[in-house]
Amino acid sequence: MLDSGSVASSKDEKSGRRSNMVLSVMKALQLLETLASASAGLALGDLSRRNDLHPSTTHRLLHTLVEAGYVRQDLTDRNYHLGAGALTLAASAARRLDTATIAAPLLRQLADASQETVGLVVLDGDDAIYVAQAESNNTVRTSNSIGARLPAYANAGGKVLLAHLPPSRLMELLGDAILPSFTGNTLTDLDALHVEFERIRRRGYAVDDEEYESGMRCVAATVHDHSGAAVASVILSGPSTRITISRLGDLVQQVQQVAREISRALGWRG
Repeated sequence: MLDSGSVASSKDEKSGRRSNMVLSVMKALQLLETLASASAGLALGDLSRRNDLHPSTTHRLLHTLVEAGYVRQDLTDRNYHLGAGALTLAASAARRLDTATIAAPLLRQLADASQETVGLVVLDGDDAIYVAQAESNNTVRTSNSIGARLPAYANAGGKVLLAHLPPSRLMELLGDAILPSFTGNTLTDLDALHVEFERIRRRGYAVDDEEYESGMRCVAATVHDHSGAAVASVILSGPSTRITISRLGDLVQQVQQVAREISRALGWRG
């Protein structure tokens, strides 16, 4: 039986390990920031001095970052540079920011015209993330803060992006996942979702018919980049008492038009 001293010691050890892990992550991020701000590659000693780290600590962190692909070491002069992983993250962040900036005035126009909340959503794993939003002026309205995550399979903006994924990627995300039900309308069966994705691809838009939240209905259409890849979706949402079935057709056309305009601004010619 453990005494109170042993329990306290165990908790202290776990807390210490967590603190060390957080500190290591912070130091690794410092190294990445230093490399990002440098005009050329940096030697181990330079990185150690600039970050006030012991050379052995710097070497250990750099080795991990190299293994992960976020840093590369030049085989000629042994200097360190940002790797492809870090550049991919930077490009992805810049692309999302640019898309959100381009979309903002068009989302506002659609929100004013429809009097419903309009957002721009991107896919991150099996989550749909809001990167831009123009809120309705109605007292009763939907609202999601920038960065809010919703389950993609139960959200119109997420479903329309899932529908455009390669089958192998779709199975990787949803194949073994346990999909919770949020309302009586949530699709949690994988076969039913595949039928839904085929329907979305065929008609060019997605509907969330009170699937994530009772009393709320959403429509969404895909935004394409210059290569034709589905990079985001325009989503319009509001109370089902206002977004009625009879009104859905008109709203879908408006959402698709805005999605096309954003896509064209990104260089899409489809």
